[in-house]
Parts: sequence; C-alpha cells; structure tokens
Amino acid sequence: MDSLGEDKIFMEDPTRNTDNSGIKPGKWVTVNKKFVKEYTDTGFCKLTFGSGFSDQQSLDNFTTNQYVLQIANFFNSTALGEIPKPGSSMFVRYRVGGGTGANVGSNVINSVGFVNMFVNGPNATNNQNVRGSLRVNNPVPAFGGGDDPTIDEVRWMTKYNFASQNRAVTIKDYLATIFKMPGKFGVPFRLQAAENQNKIEFAILGLDSGGKLDNSSTNTLKENMATWLADYRMINDYVLIRDGRIINLSFDVDLYADKSFNQGEIINNCITTIKDYFDVKKWQMGQNIYMAQLIESINNVAGVLNVIDIKVFNEVGGNYSLNRTSQNYIDNVERQIDLTSDFALFGEYDTMFEIKFPQSDIRVRVKS
Repeated sequence: MDSLGEDKIFMEDPTRNTDNSGIKPGKWVTVNKKFVKEYTDTGFCKLTFGSGFSDQQSLDNFTTNQYVLQIANFFNSTALGEIPKPGSSMFVRYRVGGGTGANVGSNVINSVGFVNMFVNGPNATNNQNVRGSLRVNNPVPAFGGGDDPTIDEVRWMTKYNFASQNRAVTIKDYLATIFKMPGKFGVPFRLQAAENQNKIEFAILGLDSGGKLDNSSTNTLKENMATWLADYRMINDYVLIRDGRIINLSFDVDLYADKSFNQGEIINNCITTIKDYFDVKKWQMGQNIYMAQLIESINNVAGVLNVIDIKVFNEVGGNYSLNRTSQNYIDNVERQIDLTSDFALFGEYDTMFEIKFPQSDIRVRVKS
C-alpha cells in the first residue's frame, strides 16, 4: 500500500484469462492485511504493518476483580490494517525482470533444459524414446520488457505525480497514475493520453523481440489499465485504451565531406548518428522532431563539412507500419514528407516516429 489508510489493492484475478503468459489479469480487492514499504538510507527494505486486531474481544472478561477499564486499550479497528499474529510465518516474493533482453519472438524458445519426467511403461526402450521426444516452442512472442528508465524518463514520469494526489482529474493526473500500476500486470513501453468530449483516450505502444516499436498490445494489458484507472478516475470520465500509431521513416542525406577522410567511415558514422538520434528510447509519443537539431548532429561527425540536403520519406506497408503521417507529401508515390514550411516532423499524441531498418532506410551520399 502507499499508505495504511487505503483499503484496496490491485491483485491477480484468477477468474480472467490472459492472452499473454507474461501479463497477469488484475482486479481491485478490499483487504485488511496490509503494510507499507519504504527503503532506509542504508538500502534495506522496511515493512510497517497495521495495528488492528481481527479477533473480537469481549469486555465482559475484564469487568470483574475491580479492573479499571481503559476503553482505548480494547478498541478494535482494522481501518489501518491488522497486526500480524504472533507465530505467523511470512513469505516475501519479489520479481526480477530481464529488461529488453527478455523480449523474445515467436518460435525462439525451442531448447529443453532440465526436465522432471517419469514414464513408467513396461518397455524401457519405449520409455526412453518418449522422454527423448519432448519438444518445446513458444508460438506467442514475449514482449513488453523494458530496461531501467533513464534520468529523462524518470523526470517525465514523476513530474506530475505529486500534483495528482491519488486521483485522476486532468490528463497529467491520468499519466501519473497509470505508471503506478504494478509491473506484473503489464507495462506499455510508451503511452500518451488526450481528452475528447469527456472521454480520456490512451494510446499505447510496446516493443517487440527486436527492440522495435509494436502497436499490437495485448487485450489483457488494456483491460488491466482500464481496471486500474477505474479506482482513480472521475465518475463521469470514460476511459478508452487503444494501440498507438507508428510512423516509419527513411532518409536521403547529401553532404560535403573533407577529402582527407575516408568516405566509407563518414557514411557509416552518419548512419550511426541518425540512428542514435531516432532511438525510440530517447523519445516520447507525440513529440515533434526538429530537423535543424538532426542536421547539427550530422555536421558534428568528423569529416563532414556541410549537409547539403536532407529528405524524409514515410515508409508504409510491407515490412513497415500501415500508418501515414498527417503532414503533406511532396511526392505521393515515394511519400516524401513536405518540410518546406516549418522544417520539422510533427507528432500527434498517438504517434511515434521510428527508423525500422537503419542500414537500408538511411541513405547517405557524399560529395568532396
């Protein structure tokens, strides 16, 4: 619990099925047995339990033999939780994630480790053949894992947390509240929200096994998010959670280079620079990308004298997302994005830009 005054906890719901084994269905449950967790300055985890008694006590046993009754000593309230009974055993379970390295694609887990299998048929050879025939596979990919948040991500997630006061009224409150949901119930890689006629619309994106954006989040995650927010939202707010939109990009870059530098190295370094600049871990959904900042990064590559021209294309279909940017095209066939007015890529609240295949989607030509 965040505080002992709370009376509900988000727990696993055994009555619901999940469409991803890594995400547990959840629901709100009213509890009396609760504690708060905090960390000491030396790194130890400290648990503080409630002080109420669940067993009813009768005052009749204490009204004889000239006892002086202090009602406060016998007042029983579990509003702040129950005190653990003497002799009770407690088990502490904790969860460790593998970050983005835990994301695996379908049909990847196919090796068998230690197997505890007993086959007690009458024929020993057949028994051995049965044990040796065991095969494993994962037809459903495991994705959604994330690394520790960067400093910028922590700032972004916490800047509205204090003002939310454990209720969701504004869009900022909703964004702060959703990040409090325990990780075992699913964590979107990126999410953003907007208000539309008293309806709070969430757009979420995940990561696939290759670390690329994925816009097909599981229904269990969406249901958990809606259930989690139900205890915080205003009574007249309606919450809608859907998949975000991925805008895949490719680039043509022309530049002047110093003749004394190896052109191959300049091209590789420029591709790496653009790839790192568009790393999805550095961006949030809905952020604008200003091309002047990208050009400045390219100009800082050793051997680059000047960027002559830069063209941006919206890749759609095939191995790319089907989503199109709302900006105009110069060429509707190649879908070159028109940057002439503001020299920027404008994101909508439910979109995120990505270079899916950097080695083929970033084309650099050098003049010397």
